[in-house]
Amino acid sequence: RYRTPVTTALPRRTPRDRAAALTQRRILAVVERLLEAGGEDAVSIREVCVRARVTPPTIYHHFGSKDALVDCVIDRCFAGFDRSMTAHRMPDDPVEALRAGFDRYVAYGLKHPSHYRLIFRRRRERPTAAGAASYERLRAAVARIAEAGRLRTSVDEGAFAFWSTAHG
Repeated sequence: RYRTPVTTALPRRTPRDRAAALTQRRILAVVERLLEAGGEDAVSIREVCVRARVTPPTIYHHFGSKDALVDCVIDRCFAGFDRSMTAHRMPDDPVEALRAGFDRYVAYGLKHPSHYRLIFRRRRERPTAAGAASYERLRAAVARIAEAGRLRTSVDEGAFAFWSTAHG
């Protein structure tokens, strides 16, 4: 009886897939530059289309809406931020780990000031998925301090206090 061979090869990307990925990267790069230059007010679908050399239906096809497009850029910035936070092993002591996290946080902001501004100076009420996940990692770090019996407030109040301290 014939058996289909098992393969671990990834499906081949077609030229159309590669072109779509290139278009998405070009659109995201334009949006990132617009956000850096003038914040969310500087981002309009019309301006993105002109600079990225695409039509509005292309943007809506790939991203769905202007808000989703901006969120995608913010989430990509958060991904870089999160990689920098986990690049090296943290100390075992939870207080020292939080301190090391703040040192990495400051180092990231100094090395990537435009990304820092994009991810931490938004005026929107709702964080992106990556932003919420990043805050949850801070909350988990504070919870480890509480578990060690070294926190004098609730985990939520402690996490908010640490976040507020870092952001002025």
